[in-house]
Amino acid sequence: MARNAFRLATAIGSVLQIGMVLLGLAFPVLQQGNLYPIGGTLLALGAGFLFARWSMSRGLAPALVGGAFVGGFSSFLGVLVAAVTGQAAPGPVMTVLVGSITGCVAGSVGGFFGVLFQGSRQAA
Repeated sequence: MARNAFRLATAIGSVLQIGMVLLGLAFPVLQQGNLYPIGGTLLALGAGFLFARWSMSRGLAPALVGGAFVGGFSSFLGVLVAAVTGQAAPGPVMTVLVGSITGCVAGSVGGFFGVLFQGSRQAA
């Protein structure tokens, strides 16, 4: 079940990350401010949360590691699309590196909260 949860959370996170970048490409006003860093971090956090909720493992460590991989990979794809389309602000390499690391951390935090709220699902 964890493999399916990993695939599904990664797919959803990646589609949302890439969709955010393409939306910013279609509407350049969205590139102003901190839409990409804040939005991308929140999407990675959400993907890690979904992974932890959908995986049947009860341990904290698998949720943290899996959430980090899910968030990092989806962020990497989103930032890579932003770099390819010329939307990477300071430089493409640094933006991809920082965005991927931020996605890993946010996905891990999402995995933590997914485990934290797993008990509420079984109590109902």
